[in-house]
Amino acid sequence: MTTFHINTDRQSLKSFQSVEQLNEAVSIHMETLKDNSCKVKIMNLLSILSQHSLTVCGVSWLSTSSLATMLNVSTRTVRRYTAELESLSIIRIVPTVDRKRKGQTSNSYVILQAEKSECPTTCPPVCPTNLSSNQPNELLKDHNNVVDESNELILPTFVPERFGKLASLVCKTEKDIVKLYSKVQLAYRKCNLDLNIEAYHHDVIKVLKGVVYKAKYSKISNILGYFYKGILTRFDSIYSEELQTLIVSQKVAV
Repeated sequence: MTTFHINTDRQSLKSFQSVEQLNEAVSIHMETLKDNSCKVKIMNLLSILSQHSLTVCGVSWLSTSSLATMLNVSTRTVRRYTAELESLSIIRIVPTVDRKRKGQTSNSYVILQAEKSECPTTCPPVCPTNLSSNQPNELLKDHNNVVDESNELILPTFVPERFGKLASLVCKTEKDIVKLYSKVQLAYRKCNLDLNIEAYHHDVIKVLKGVVYKAKYSKISNILGYFYKGILTRFDSIYSEELQTLIVSQKVAV
C-alpha cells in the first residue's frame, strides 16, 4: 500500500478539477449507497468527507476521532464505515506520514470519481403513450434530479435542507441546487475562512434570500453568477472581520 508524505504529496492525490465535479460524483455515490442499503450514518460520513475535501479537491484528512465525534459513534465503527466505502470503490484510504513529526498522521481519504449507471441494452424502452391510466406516474417523471410535483427534495446530505428549500424557488432541478451550493463551497475555499463551512450557513441563507427576492421582482440573466458574486462579497467581508479580530487579539496579548 502506497504511503504519502503530508509535506509534499497530498496535492498529488487530488481527484477532481472542480467542486462541481466533486458534488456530482458524491451524488452518484449516494445513490450507490442507497442501492446497497447502507446505513444513513455511512452516507453522513461520505457527506462529511466531501465537505472537508475543498482545500485539495476530493481529498480530506480528518482524524478518526474527529469523525467519530461528528457521527456520534466509536472510532472502531468509523474504521468499519470507511472500509465499507472503500469496498464500494467510493473512497480510497491512503496512509499518510508527517515527515516533520517522523510518524504517521491522519489517513488521507480520496473520494473517487463515479460513473453514471446506464440502462443495459436489454432494458425495454418505456413509451409514455403505452401506459395505462392505472399505472403509477413515476414512469413519466424525469428521474435525473428533477424536482417533482410533490416538492420533496432529494439532495446530497452536504447541501443544507434550508438552503435546498429556498434555492428551489429559483432552481428548476435538484442538480441546479447542487450547482448553486457548489458556489458556496468555491467562495469558502477562495476566502480561506477560519471556521468550518457550516458556521457560515446563516450568512449564506441571507445572501440566497436576496437572490430569491431579486429574481422575483426583476430578471436575473445568470443566477449562478449573481449568487456567487454575492456570497464571495459576503465571505470577503467576514474574512476582513476575522483578520481584524486576530490583529486586535495579538495586540492585547502583547
